[in-house]
Amino acid sequence: TSLIYTVKVLYNSGFLYFSDLVIHLENGQCVHGHRFVLAARSDHWGVEDLSKVSELDVTGKQHTRH
Repeated sequence: TSLIYTVKVLYNSGFLYFSDLVIHLENGQCVHGHRFVLAARSDHWGVEDLSKVSELDVTGKQHTRH
């Protein structure tokens, strides 16, 4: 439950201040996110080591569920 609490605190505190990743989407849009959340969901993000990037470009990539 401590992970759930941490995610809740990050969400309620505002993504821009506590985010550690910028995700570039189609049409020039960007969203701020958390590497640990993405890493918990999948190993397939198109980069060798997600912990070493601060930006992730997913434009033009096929989105599939693993």
